[in-house]
Amino acid sequence: MQGPERVQGESLPVGGSLRVLVVDDDVLVRETLREIIQILGYEAEMAGDGPSALDIVEQQPFDVVITDLGMPRMSGWQVAERVKQLTPGTEVFILTGWGDSLETNQRAYQVLTKPVEIKVLGEILARARANRVA
Repeated sequence: MQGPERVQGESLPVGGSLRVLVVDDDVLVRETLREIIQILGYEAEMAGDGPSALDIVEQQPFDVVITDLGMPRMSGWQVAERVKQLTPGTEVFILTGWGDSLETNQRAYQVLTKPVEIKVLGEILARARANRVA
């Protein structure tokens, strides 16, 4: 699936093989992110919580995991750590509305602030794809 090359007048890097898992307990957020990722031309799967995400990661490989920070049962930090243990090559991004208030030592993973801009999402996915191909 090939996505549009321009969104709101901005040129975006688009398309290519990349598998992304979106983890968020808010169904609207995860469905919206999945749709945007698919529009950008990438494959996207969803999980509603950390344990479900880890079950999926154990069964199939992903190039990128984007996980919400504040979720019941398991935080985004816990999801990120476990994903990296299971698949060290997977790039993990923490998605949060608290991005500016996180302590520097908590930023072991790249933090995306909600709402994430389409241009930013396109750029990080294009970079992840380039890193995977290189």
